[in-house]
This record gives sequence, C-alpha cells and structure tokens, in this order.
Amino acid sequence: MAPAPLTVVLDFDGTITQEDTIDTLTRYAAHYSANKGVHNSSETPVSATSLMADWEDSVIKPYLRDLEEFERQYRWPKEKRLTWELEEAYLEDLKSVEERSIKRVEASPIFKGFVAHDFRTFGQQAIGGTITECPVNTDTGFDPSFPESSFPSPRDELPSVKLRKGFVEFLNHIPHQRMDWKLGIVSVNWSTAFIQGVFLGLVTRFEIFANQIDSDPNDSPTITGPLGLKTPLTTAKDKALVLGRMTERLSPRELLGPVVYIGDSKTDLLCLRDADLGIVIVDAPGQSSLLSTLQRLGEDVPHVGQASHTGTLAHYVWARDFSEIIDSGILEKLALKVD
Repeated sequence: MAPAPLTVVLDFDGTITQEDTIDTLTRYAAHYSANKGVHNSSETPVSATSLMADWEDSVIKPYLRDLEEFERQYRWPKEKRLTWELEEAYLEDLKSVEERSIKRVEASPIFKGFVAHDFRTFGQQAIGGTITECPVNTDTGFDPSFPESSFPSPRDELPSVKLRKGFVEFLNHIPHQRMDWKLGIVSVNWSTAFIQGVFLGLVTRFEIFANQIDSDPNDSPTITGPLGLKTPLTTAKDKALVLGRMTERLSPRELLGPVVYIGDSKTDLLCLRDADLGIVIVDAPGQSSLLSTLQRLGEDVPHVGQASHTGTLAHYVWARDFSEIIDSGILEKLALKVD
C-alpha cells in the first residue's frame, strides 16, 4: 500500500532548538534599541545592559515569583495529579500566570518600535545567517525600522540559536519519503517573525503558528495570537486548539493522514496526546518534566529506537534528537500503518 501523507508538527523552543530562544530574542532587541536609539531619539541613550537589567527586574523576576506562588497555593500538588483531567485543569489554570507575564512584556520598553521585519532579521542573525535579502515587511505596513545594510553582525556579543542535533538532516529526510508530507510549527514564542528569520534560507515548507509582537515607534507593543485566538498563545490548551486548526489548514480533512507532534515541555502535553504519534524530545531521561508528567499519568513512553521495533506502534516515544528519530524509521512505519 502507498504510505499515507504525514503531517509533522513541531514545537520550536527546546525542541528544534537546543535551548529556549526568548532570552536571545530579547537581547537582540536590547542591543539594537541601544545602538540605534529606538527609544531615545531626543534623550540620553539607554545601554543594552540597562535595558536588560530593567527587563530582569520588571519581567523575569516577577514571573518567577508569580509562578512559584501559583505552584505553592495550587489545590492539587503534582504528586496528586494522577489523571489527565486534573493535569489538563492545572495547565489551563496556569493561563492567568502567563497572561500577567504577557502584560509585563507589553509594558516593557524593550520591544517598542520594532516591526516584523526586524524580528526576522534578529532570527536570521541569531542562526548565523548573513542579512542580504530579507522579505519586505508585509505584516504591518510599516517601513522596516532598520534596513538590512544598517545591521552589523554582533555575533561576538549576542547569543546564537543552536539547532538540535539532526534537525537539518530531518528536514532533508522528509522529502525523500513523500513530497506531500506537511510540516508545521506551533509555538508559544512571542514572535512568529523571529522564527521565520531562523529558517530563512533553510526551509520554505513550514507553516509557523506562534504569537506576533505588534509595535510602532509611538505605541507600546502588543502580543497577539495566531489563527483567530482571542488571547496570546500561552498554554497547552491554546496549542492543542491551534494544532487542530492548523492540521485542517494544512490538509483537508478527507486527505489528512496521521499527525505527528514533537515537543519538549508542558505546553506540548495536549498536542502530544491529540496526535497519532507524540515524540518527546529529552536531553536526558531523568531531566525531562514532560516525560515525567506522562509517566505520572500512567503512560508508557519507550525510547523511539525500542518502539520502532515492536509489533504495535506506541502512541508516545522519546528521543534525544532528530538523528534518533530518523534512524528509528518510526515515521515511515506510521505512514504505512493500516488504520
């Protein structure tokens, strides 16, 4: 029989990348705010160090305190959340913490004045690309804050985005199987444009669904969600809702084959459950809160290499990187599975 066309959907931060990229995005914004005077056209310039210190005090520390207090007071501690119903309720109750954090981000001056074109440029520089031909900013209608030629290459000063082992080979591997396999990203990252920048020149087959920072020089930025979400995409339930809308958009329902979801954190839990195959990316088995959560909920999560050699395909598997996924052959096996 012919293989079914798979839809492969991935988280971005910590899944495709080795680490979370929010700090990288923020440091690029602070660097260019200071160097180009985004906030200070007629005032004393503010240094990137000063902007990052304010960011730490006004956004990061309050979020961590808020999260710690939420966990301390939550009515169902982790060791008692042994059902999917309780865990799903916990994840959704976290939305209040995330929404307060979004408000702090919007109130911070660090992203003021930047538009989508700028965030794409940040992403391309962070991955190590050369700014030669960025897309015209069609998202907002604003002129780009910084034309390509005005961006230096600050890679010695700023962190870079590092892709997880085997990811580029994974992208090259998929077309060798079936050109009608669909690829997508669902991410709680604040900037779709930043993710687009990371992939400029790398792949064009991705549909990316993440938040967007909307800003202009005269207003504070706002963060909006994708695909008609009324609030920013912040929780596991939000991601599961977007995953459903996304798969319908990528493939008409009558043509939709199995859905594979690949993720690494608690916001990926429901997407992993709702997919036909959920792959948990794990740096080390004892260091993954997502893997521990699935096991706490009574789910069997074998290593992808072990699972691909059994007669029955597991619903959940874990892998350290994309090389292990390729070597296991599990995607090909799923595509050939007879429903």
